[in-house]
Amino acid sequence: MSEKKHWQRACWLYLCNFILSVLTGSLVYQWFYNQSMQSLSVEHTSVISSVNTAFSQELGDITNVARLANEHLVDIMSAGLRDETEAQLFLRIGRVLNNVSQMRWLNPEGVETVRVNFLADGVQIVPPEQLQDKSTRYYFKQAQQKPAGIMTLSSIDLNMENGVLVTPFQPTVRAILHTFPSHPLGEGFLVINFDLTSLFDHLKTFEETQTQLLISEGAIQWMLHPDAEKEWTASRGITPANIKLAQPDILEKLKNNKAVSLVSGEEDALFSGAALQLRMKHTHTVDPYFILTRTPAEYHGLLVKDALLPGLISFVCCFFIAGLLITRDLKQLSHVTHLTDQLLTEKQDLKSALDKQTRLRDELVESEKMASLGMLVAGVAHELSTPIGGTTMCVSAIDNQLDALEKKISTGLTRSDLDAYVAYTRESVTLSKHNLERVTELIKRFKRLAVDRGSETPVKFSLHRVVGDLVRTLEAQASAKRVKLTADIPETLEIVSFPGLYSQILQNLITNAFEHAFANKRNGEVCITAREKGNSFEVRVRDDGCGILDEIQHTIFEPFVTSARNKGNTGLGMHLVHQWVTNLLGGRIVFTSKEGNGTEFIMTFPMALPDAKKA
Repeated sequence: MSEKKHWQRACWLYLCNFILSVLTGSLVYQWFYNQSMQSLSVEHTSVISSVNTAFSQELGDITNVARLANEHLVDIMSAGLRDETEAQLFLRIGRVLNNVSQMRWLNPEGVETVRVNFLADGVQIVPPEQLQDKSTRYYFKQAQQKPAGIMTLSSIDLNMENGVLVTPFQPTVRAILHTFPSHPLGEGFLVINFDLTSLFDHLKTFEETQTQLLISEGAIQWMLHPDAEKEWTASRGITPANIKLAQPDILEKLKNNKAVSLVSGEEDALFSGAALQLRMKHTHTVDPYFILTRTPAEYHGLLVKDALLPGLISFVCCFFIAGLLITRDLKQLSHVTHLTDQLLTEKQDLKSALDKQTRLRDELVESEKMASLGMLVAGVAHELSTPIGGTTMCVSAIDNQLDALEKKISTGLTRSDLDAYVAYTRESVTLSKHNLERVTELIKRFKRLAVDRGSETPVKFSLHRVVGDLVRTLEAQASAKRVKLTADIPETLEIVSFPGLYSQILQNLITNAFEHAFANKRNGEVCITAREKGNSFEVRVRDDGCGILDEIQHTIFEPFVTSARNKGNTGLGMHLVHQWVTNLLGGRIVFTSKEGNGTEFIMTFPMALPDAKKA
């Protein structure tokens, strides 16, 4: 890898590491932030649920108390216990009720006939001259529209007396019962005012450290707010009466979905909210009540910082650890690149050495072939010398006889001399002819061996003829070694292959036996046999020589392995035999040998070469 590519790789890896580290830090930050927001959401939900339950329970209790008060009033008045006035009855009943600020009776026209005030410092029966006309009040008009027997609740607002707000402010809800004409007081309206100051004080206790509670009457006014100046603005007549509920879209979401969770609002505070689920069937509120919880932006910022710290730590750790791994990888890559360059250099050196070795081996193979061919030539030359010498002697004798005949013709030729010349000449010619025929046969046999070994095309041939030619060629060499060379090859065994290779293989095995098996032994025997076995045939070359040394038996087919290197042997003969048998002729070769008891090579070949083109 070039230096430029190395630095490009390093830049890409560090960039990927940075991106991965940022992503990891972001995921960790998001996880911690989500956990914090989930906890905050649970806190908001808990406060809203508690407020909703307390609010609904209080209003339900108010309804039940108003009905019980009416039933008690009916029971007392129906029993004939009328020693007390209606005002005194109201006073007696109201004293045992919680949070009651007023009890009144309105006639069908909406005019007070009885009113009792329950004040912090005592009770007050309002004199008749101070009774008021409530026919214009919204809660009376709403109750008047309901049939008799129906109880309604007014909206929650501040209590007013004679057009003046009561101070300190008293959040008040009115339970109004439209009575039947059979009521002891006749048809009219029993109105009980309940002071909700204690309820709102109790609701404030649900606030958490970072969760503030707000309650609104729709978008009209805040009924409960951390800033008391923003409470009851509509009831107090402060303009504009409507409020901005955190932000306009929160109000819309509350109206549409009845609940929102952790919505960003005014001053980047987080709001959750829900519509108050009142359990009253008949209530008169212009707008629904909404319960909201608010977490200030400062606390939200702390949550972000708390989540940002582990995210930043994760980013640094991830970047640092991955950076170490990348640095180590780059160092290893640089080292590997350096080693690769060294290996390439060594590979080139090895390739050059291998090429030299291959050329040397090819030269040795050729020299081995030439040596075997030389042995063939030497054998043929040895066999040719005898018949050629005999023929030369016969021709020389005939020449001498011819000279003698010419002399006798000049001195006097007799019949007996002519007959003797003719007889001697006939015998010499016959002997010369026989010797020349033998020379011709030797030359034909050598020519077949040479042609077969030079052939590169598979042909059909007789193994008997090929082995016979080889045996007769090597007889002189065998005789010199005092070794008997025999062959037992069926004349019917014909195969399709390379005849020259078979001749070369057998020659190498035979001459190897001459050279090694009988180095220190005379009068031995080398026997070549062949037998057909279905689609294959087996060739055995056996000798009764000294055997193969144990230490080289497992490497005998490897190149340059020899036990007679001091005699000039290359150690390629058996290696070439193995290569020719297995690679070129598609056969296999094994041997058995025991030191001192001879050696037998067993070769198995197909009857026809399976892939002549490859061979």
